[in-house]
Amino acid sequence: MANGLIRTEAIVLRTYRLAEADKIVVALGVDTGMVRGVARGARRLKNRFGAGLEIWTVINLEFFAKEQRELVSLRAAEIIITSFKLATHDEAVTTLDYLSDLLIAFVPPGEPNPKVYRMAKSCLLALQNAPEKSILLSRYFELWLLKLSGFLPNFILCQRCGRDFDLKRKAAFGAQGTLVCLDCSERAAFYLSVEGLRELHLMRRSAPEKYLQQYSDGANAEVGEWTRGIIERVLERPFEDKTQVRDFRQATRWEASVRTE
Repeated sequence: MANGLIRTEAIVLRTYRLAEADKIVVALGVDTGMVRGVARGARRLKNRFGAGLEIWTVINLEFFAKEQRELVSLRAAEIIITSFKLATHDEAVTTLDYLSDLLIAFVPPGEPNPKVYRMAKSCLLALQNAPEKSILLSRYFELWLLKLSGFLPNFILCQRCGRDFDLKRKAAFGAQGTLVCLDCSERAAFYLSVEGLRELHLMRRSAPEKYLQQYSDGANAEVGEWTRGIIERVLERPFEDKTQVRDFRQATRWEASVRTE
């Protein structure tokens, strides 16, 4: 990240109390990547930031960065999009909290990723139009964050033989979260159903708002189990899913069974 006065569009992801009147703010900037900074006086009733530092508010952020200092100094936050209307929807609030955790875990400080930023902003807009579908949106978000971060395994071709999945047979879970065809699986314990594979394709080709108009509830939960496993492999640690996605082994037609020849 450059030094000096910097301006960027950003999404506020986290705030923490600092001393009596200040806040530490974590924000994702379209031009800056993850930014951590101090907002002096932000906890006072009258302050220059107003409501601009509320979680998942899209802002024009102005801050001063200095070499070898981890925390920048926030100067201004002009609101572009607010999330106030989501504050009364508990499921949406929990989902946004979870999405913040994911972004903070995957996006390094000072490394811009405009595609991830645009995806996150699009998901926020979709959620504002359909807060009751927030958990469904989180599965979409997981898949696209993995894809744009370069960690999503190929779900078009079998990772062993290269054969195209024909969307007529389920796929088996291979090593490191990869998917393999039934001919290449060796008594796999877990499978992704045909409906789950179709859901992946729907997510891949659809904008978030359009996806929420066409999703399959059971297949969405099934895909979520796959993406959750990949996330924990990438991070090399358990990662709490605050949306508390239900166990799709019971909630969908997917079966956790050993394949018999």
